[in-house]
Amino acid sequence: MKESTLRRRDGQASWAVAIGLYTAVTIALMYGSPLQLHAQISGTVMATSGQPVGGATVELWRGRELLMSRRSLVDGRFHLAHDGDVTGLALLVRAVGFSPELRSLDSAERFVDVRLAPLPMTMDPIVVRAGPTCPNRESVEARAAWNRAAIRNRHKEPLGLRSMDALTARLIVGASELGTFDNALLGLGELWVGGQLDRMLSISGYAWRASGGVSNPRFSYWNYPYLESGFAHHFVDSLFGSLHTLGLLDSLAGGDILLSFCPRTKDGNRIEGTMVIGGDGTLRKASWVFRTRDHDEGAGGVAVFPDSSPDDDWPVPVPVLGIFWRKRVFDYLEEVWEFRKWEAVPGKP
Repeated sequence: MKESTLRRRDGQASWAVAIGLYTAVTIALMYGSPLQLHAQISGTVMATSGQPVGGATVELWRGRELLMSRRSLVDGRFHLAHDGDVTGLALLVRAVGFSPELRSLDSAERFVDVRLAPLPMTMDPIVVRAGPTCPNRESVEARAAWNRAAIRNRHKEPLGLRSMDALTARLIVGASELGTFDNALLGLGELWVGGQLDRMLSISGYAWRASGGVSNPRFSYWNYPYLESGFAHHFVDSLFGSLHTLGLLDSLAGGDILLSFCPRTKDGNRIEGTMVIGGDGTLRKASWVFRTRDHDEGAGGVAVFPDSSPDDDWPVPVPVLGIFWRKRVFDYLEEVWEFRKWEAVPGKP
């Protein structure tokens, strides 16, 4: 199975920031230009506990295109000045220790109150309310919501995916810092992922022993599939549906539904976690942890997806933000990707 190919765009061999990736920093592209401004978008970023979240990154997206980025103030307030209508736009918000939040905007919306939930730690079972997510009970409503999202996954054959001009970093962080990063550390990179994931899952499950050869700091004892990036569409394919029970956790604003997914068997290497399905059947976010049969590395990830419409000609759901982490001895290795554009590469399984 071919995994991912990462290469520097400037042809140099040096590494950035210890083990970081790609020093060609392009953060200027993420900020708005001094145009005549028509739409003013303001709001607050708060924790679900009610406390303001200062220093959160607030990004404005149109589909898979990043328009601008700002930081929230110490009291959680933020302000974005956008040249044009906000219809079809979305806010992607993330902060230290919190799970990313994607919020769609409508044409009349000018003030947005964003609530961030604490990011699930991988050392313990995922906590969404007062107890662990798994085991869960299969829910007819949850399965129906997932089926609506699965219908959008129209590509049934092995598909290679490539993201050009992505922003990426590989960082060493503490447990409390999982899920966030300093934008200044992001550099320009490429990601290509291809292969027959279903075949690998049938043989080894969601992790397989790392072998010798080309060294990739992402892996240690186990290799993990790139569920936060090129294989993110697995969360709505038929194999995923057959491997997991789906439970209903909560009904969210705007008709979104929070689901839990749990492995049908506790044998082998597996994943468990949560996902948000939009009222329109859009896969909006997936969060998971890897459960291995031995040598638990506390690995997990988050994938956040853009809004899409039923007539979107893109064959599979692809994320705008992907985060992977695994535990080292005293800290975590975290790999972050912000995707601006994806290309399908058929015929390269």
